[in-house]
Amino acid sequence: MDLAESIAHLGLEGSVPGLSGAIKRSEETTKRIHAALSDFDAGGVMDVVAFGSLARQEYTTASDVDYLVLVNAMHTDPAAPRALLQRVKTLLADEAKADGSSKAPGTSGIFGRAIGVFDIINQVGLEGDTNSSHTVRMEIIQESVSLLNPQLHAEILGSTLGRYITLFDVPLHRPPRFLLNDMLRYWRQITVDYQAKAPIGGEEPKAVLRHLKLVTTRKNFIASSILPLIAPRDAAVPWEDYLKDVYTVPPLARLATVTQSAPEDVLGAVRTVFSTIDLFIQHTDSADKRTQLEKIPWETRKDDADYNAIREAAKRLQLAFESIFLDWPDVRENTRKYLVL
Repeated sequence: MDLAESIAHLGLEGSVPGLSGAIKRSEETTKRIHAALSDFDAGGVMDVVAFGSLARQEYTTASDVDYLVLVNAMHTDPAAPRALLQRVKTLLADEAKADGSSKAPGTSGIFGRAIGVFDIINQVGLEGDTNSSHTVRMEIIQESVSLLNPQLHAEILGSTLGRYITLFDVPLHRPPRFLLNDMLRYWRQITVDYQAKAPIGGEEPKAVLRHLKLVTTRKNFIASSILPLIAPRDAAVPWEDYLKDVYTVPPLARLATVTQSAPEDVLGAVRTVFSTIDLFIQHTDSADKRTQLEKIPWETRKDDADYNAIREAAKRLQLAFESIFLDWPDVRENTRKYLVL
């Protein structure tokens, strides 16, 4: 199921206007950028891949665009990756003018550049696998969308997933622990990085918005990526085929897809997840709303009505995921066996 179909499947049509609007904007923006890049000669060896809210289909006028030029092989023109990168920067500058909000990637330095695919895929673990390479690999799998060459993107996604399941025997009836552990590692990396940047004396800018993102969209992003590895599935389908299918859709759509046959109480928890993400989008879908949240002093955040509304929804989100992972009999055993230790 795609994300729009997931909303219909859960009976949420008309109940999640923020999310529904974000889906439409995400699709329109992706198509517009793809069309604008269609005349660029990438030689079949490069793709422009977006991550974050655009890939999750939670994109609003206030969203930025995290992206990379992924180079899968040497182009006949050595200057082509740089030229493509500049082309993307120009397009995003035009998008920013239209929306009145910056579309430049975040300040981490991970995105907004051209990188080779080989090292990202093949360097898994050990000292050579930096936080940056690990982040890119996990983002490719968990939330990425092609803006130039969908076929190449599918090949890169397949190769990245294949790195975890082709070198080692993965029984059809057990989760691919290599991939599962690397995803868990990524969530811990996100939370550790968040804590390392936590405000000292409430002085860090954007601290409140960063916190709310962590407990809503980021929590959903990782939970909806881990669940497909431990949820019930047709064991006759090879892991390679199953993983390619499930990770081609956004996190929320993955969540709805793998819970289709779940008990009604689990489906109720899934609806809570969708509603929480919808609420977050509605509170952050314009530059003014984001600025308002960014300016809330950390020490007085609990006095702000918008903060409290999102934070209470985040608590419901946490309980919803606890229900999915711990109360769903078909998942509970795998949660205990593969996620605890």
